Amino acid sequence: MAKKLQISEQRLHAFWQKSRYFTRLLLTSSKHQIEIIHRGKYNRDAGPDFIGAVVKIDNKLYRGDVEIHVNARDWFAHGHHTDPAYNQVILHVALELGAKQNELTCENGREILQLFVPADELALAKSSAPIQNESLALAFCPLAKRKWAKRTRTVYAAGRMRLNEKTARMRELIDTISWDQLLYRGLCEALGYSKNQKPFLQLAELVPIDLIFNELHHRRIESPRVVISALLFGAAGLLKPAEAGECDAEIRAYLAPRHILWQHLQHTLQIQPMPEAAWQFFRLRPQNFPTRRIAALVELIQKFYGNGMLEMLVGLFSAGSAKAGETIKALRHVFTVAPSGFWLHYYDFRSRLTPHTFQQTGALLGDKTADAMIVNVVLPIIQLFAKETASASLSNSVAEVYSAFPKLQSNQITRKMQQQLFAGAAEGYTVPGGSEFQQGLIHLHKNYCASLKCEACLNLAKDCPS
Repeated sequence: MAKKLQISEQRLHAFWQKSRYFTRLLLTSSKHQIEIIHRGKYNRDAGPDFIGAVVKIDNKLYRGDVEIHVNARDWFAHGHHTDPAYNQVILHVALELGAKQNELTCENGREILQLFVPADELALAKSSAPIQNESLALAFCPLAKRKWAKRTRTVYAAGRMRLNEKTARMRELIDTISWDQLLYRGLCEALGYSKNQKPFLQLAELVPIDLIFNELHHRRIESPRVVISALLFGAAGLLKPAEAGECDAEIRAYLAPRHILWQHLQHTLQIQPMPEAAWQFFRLRPQNFPTRRIAALVELIQKFYGNGMLEMLVGLFSAGSAKAGETIKALRHVFTVAPSGFWLHYYDFRSRLTPHTFQQTGALLGDKTADAMIVNVVLPIIQLFAKETASASLSNSVAEVYSAFPKLQSNQITRKMQQQLFAGAAEGYTVPGGSEFQQGLIHLHKNYCASLKCEACLNLAKDCPS
């Protein structure tokens, strides 16, 4: 009994994460056959111990959470049976020699299966690296067992679906805003990445593109760059008066004319600036600082002023008999922005770039960011415009560009899905590397793999043999 009390819940957590005991076929307390496919992600916040686990019970896949206790009765002692946060628990793991509880239920009344771990297994367990149980799930992917052509066709079908879904989301907005504002809003959101998406969207609403173009039209004697940056940095709450001693002369020289102009614009346009605290700088690389992203937006707006955003972009897709490769080159030229002037040496209004930091910072908008903006913002909106205007030629041009567009920067999802579906490619087979294929991998993961919709996934490309 003394040994039993020495086993902590943390030790059981580690055992669940690391032990090969769970790679075998097991039986629950109610004699259901269970196979652990994916053990879930450790949850450091309130709620179940492991989130998003995948288990196979009596030959059927389930996704949900896992809760672990030394004593099974702790499920009730800790109040989990009355907490809705535990309604997604699909498996309760407890020590076999602990105090048992034969039936467990969630707050919604659903019964939970239990798996009891023999104490001997814990005693024999040695410290080891966590089991890469994501790889175990690969063997259970029905699509991964189909012919190479079937897998490829399915991914491409998912890629087209992803583009169409993005277009449908844009369609919901176009009834309330202009085409230029739709593009501007999408670009702002893309510039914000994950940490600053909300403040960038707020800035797009606070200073709409039509307002910027209107001010540029009425202030032709002033530098467009100064007008745009005064509006955007001022509305963002990042344009402060530069006091001597607080920053160097170059920063003061950049801020002074913009701050003076902003004071006038704020009064005239009645713009209530955002709080500076709305922007996240913490744990961001200097090139991703919101100040540099807004500086990049200033340069993009200058490129579009005169023709308008939609008109200019549609023109690139409709330029005579331009091939997809030429259109892609023209789009990249628009959306890449090299630093100039002040932004050659600064990434905010406090510090000058060191030579080392400057080498790491590079462009205001580099190739990778430009490509992501084109694929995720421009193509869906131009496709929507083609549909709204019934332009078959423009629609075909968008499809050709999407099909020919090189892949974007890989991420955890695309790497995982490529490993899942195309590990050990057959001789003579090359895994496609374009953006449409990559977008298909993301779509499959988010809409089919995550929710275990395996049969629906197999039906995406019905005309291709298994």
